[in-house]
Amino acid sequence: MKAQRRNLKKSLLPLLLVLFASCSSEKSLLEKARWHLENGYFREAEALYNEVIQKEKSTCEALYGRMLAHIFTALGAALSTGGGLDILSIYAPQTFNASTLLPLQYNNADMDSIVDTFLVPFEEHLIDPGIEYATEVITNACSFYTEKGIELTVSIIPEKKIWLGRDFRTYDAFLMRGVLHFVKAVFDALISHNLNMAYMEGITYYTSITRIIDQISHDPVGVLRELAVLVDASPEFLDWKEERKSHFAEVSPNIACGLEDFAEWMSAVFVKGDPEDPDPTDNVFGYVDTNNNHLVDPEDQLWLGIINAWSEEGPVEVFGFELNEFPVSISSGDLAGIILFGIGNEYVTNVIALVKELSLVFSGRKHRLVKLSEFNAFVPFGLSFFPDTISIDFSKLLPSDINQAVPLRRLLPAWGTYDPPGSNGTFTGEAHPVFLIEGELGKSADASMLVQEVTANDPLTFCYTCKPGVHFKSEVYGASSTYFVLAPEVSDFMNQKFGRSYVEQIADDCLSPGKAQYTISGITSPVFYAYWQDPTFNGSLYVDLTSIADSGACAARDAGYSGDNIPADNYSLNKALVHFQIQLLDTLSILDVLVKSLERK
Repeated sequence: MKAQRRNLKKSLLPLLLVLFASCSSEKSLLEKARWHLENGYFREAEALYNEVIQKEKSTCEALYGRMLAHIFTALGAALSTGGGLDILSIYAPQTFNASTLLPLQYNNADMDSIVDTFLVPFEEHLIDPGIEYATEVITNACSFYTEKGIELTVSIIPEKKIWLGRDFRTYDAFLMRGVLHFVKAVFDALISHNLNMAYMEGITYYTSITRIIDQISHDPVGVLRELAVLVDASPEFLDWKEERKSHFAEVSPNIACGLEDFAEWMSAVFVKGDPEDPDPTDNVFGYVDTNNNHLVDPEDQLWLGIINAWSEEGPVEVFGFELNEFPVSISSGDLAGIILFGIGNEYVTNVIALVKELSLVFSGRKHRLVKLSEFNAFVPFGLSFFPDTISIDFSKLLPSDINQAVPLRRLLPAWGTYDPPGSNGTFTGEAHPVFLIEGELGKSADASMLVQEVTANDPLTFCYTCKPGVHFKSEVYGASSTYFVLAPEVSDFMNQKFGRSYVEQIADDCLSPGKAQYTISGITSPVFYAYWQDPTFNGSLYVDLTSIADSGACAARDAGYSGDNIPADNYSLNKALVHFQIQLLDTLSILDVLVKSLERK
């Protein structure tokens, strides 16, 4: 019997040694991976975590560590290069640097090559795996703890670093995955289109960056009008790229997934909490309900997971905030805290509810029109910023069936060739493409504010930034005009879509703005009118002017524009957008004054 036991021990010993060596090897790999992750060697860390996962996929530390290493590879590159495009070199299949992305020295360079060369690989090698890795973390309810924190270089010259940690919770993976879904939605929208643009035409036309900046400051309407030279010279720009257009069908589903993840993260941080979390102050996003009343209020704190920082030139700044105390937190004693916690519990609840509702709309699980005014839920302190005049059917704007979608080129303003008359009434011979965009300075404008092409007989006939009047006048843009001809592709599209290929006037009425031009940070701007090729935006826009129409003449003029299901046309959409612009410019003007007063102090 003893001999049998000795033989059994001898036979088991090699197996035990193999198992011990395997466990020791895996532990060693995990330790190496963690060291590389904590010290900022993210690509090496990801490779090591992958080795561990191949042996035991359920290892939570490896799953979470791999996700962090993968995402921080891109985050670190973006921060350290100032968001530069060199980040693409990490995933591009060939040597790349930002200077080769825009080869301005080559007149015939195909700008669309950036998509297949960089955007598609970036999506395939960064975004898609990142979503997959985050999903595994969420499915396995993983968390990750690092006492030291993860070193992240935020600037190379001068060198600046921060350390993020310590406790990464499962709900943080929802936030990361949500961000990746939104980035993927943007990428898919770009990838589905042809981006080949004759940029040299624009550079030749404007002659210099200085001229562009000068014109933006003094004549922003003129700048927008003249951008048509790029579109007209690039017949494929923003049209479908046939072999890639299927990507557009993924835009709406990715927005829906991103919204769903954001709602889950906000609920976890601000509403549900984590009863098993002993110390929220250690969390990357740790919300502390100080008075334990289950409400978001000024007594609370939010911890941001920055546990240390270093710079070779004094204090470190992140997004304009100087980091002095660690871990970094936001409380009611800070300006950011006053805004964050002053919004109240009702605001947080309403935002989460709207985000969940929008995720249902974008996913197609719920079909309804979304009023722009619903987005006021995102504006704190009960302010009303978005108008109730415009409603959107996202199932038509971003359809999941590519056969029902239209390319971005068809959603641009109409354009054509314009040959302005000279001061003596004769043609200048400077015919060039222009978008049908005009500016209105308001009823209080005077003659000194006008931007116009003067003629001998009627100095205001060809005014494109002026006092209220008729926009897109028939004598300038009409079918019988000698000054303007619609681009053939625009004419064909409008004829096919609406049964006409001519421009209709937008008359001045009581909905015209009363204010004159706005000056914000040195840039003078009127309100804009645009004559859209398709003002319904593929049947997705509806306009109800009831709330902005005055009594009397306006009520009579707008009798046909009251109701939720009235498709937009160029009159109703422009009048709604004008009032939205005024609201926006009013807000920006106030903010500009406040910022300047704070700077003086």
